Amino acid sequence: MSNKEKYIQEMIDEIEEFIDDGKLSRLNPGKVVLEKDIIVTMLEDLRRLVPAELERSRNIVLKKESILEEAQAKADRIVQNAIKEASEMVEEHEIVKLATKRGNDIEEKAKQRSDEMLHKAKEDSREIRLGAMEYTRDMMEGLESYMVSLKDAQTSIYTQLLDGLEGEIEDIHANKSEILSQIDTVINGPKEPKKRTIEDFIQPDNKEEK
Repeated sequence: MSNKEKYIQEMIDEIEEFIDDGKLSRLNPGKVVLEKDIIVTMLEDLRRLVPAELERSRNIVLKKESILEEAQAKADRIVQNAIKEASEMVEEHEIVKLATKRGNDIEEKAKQRSDEMLHKAKEDSREIRLGAMEYTRDMMEGLESYMVSLKDAQTSIYTQLLDGLEGEIEDIHANKSEILSQIDTVINGPKEPKKRTIEDFIQPDNKEEK
């Protein structure tokens, strides 16, 4: 693991510790209240590091491509040397036959070796690119999950706060109505009870029949 990868992991650990050390919400003990400036700074640092890791992976891929080109050039030199060596052995018929066979063998082995080197270099390059992309994907998924959890926590806190304020408003309204009733009683005197008529003694069903 590179120093940057270690630093990214340390940043994630710090974010987790920051969440663990957060103050518990008075309205909901299961939730924590975080300082926005600190968490935003941590996330910005993490966001700056991820592109750097991608650049590092790109450089590795370019290096692998250079290895591929070098392997191809080396294979070409081997083939050319074999052809040159075979062409120099033309003084006698048997020498020519031997040289031709040897040249063909060398050329075949050179091509086989070249193919093996190219295949291995391509596989290594593919694994490096895939590893870099998977690493970045995992980082983004972890960050996305954390941000969703943070959003849900803040939404829950604000919802509970609003519910509490609505309850306080209802209590204040009820108390105000009681005070107004008492003021009216002091000014106008107690209200006489409503006189009951025969209609008040008739059952609701009987009233509907009428």
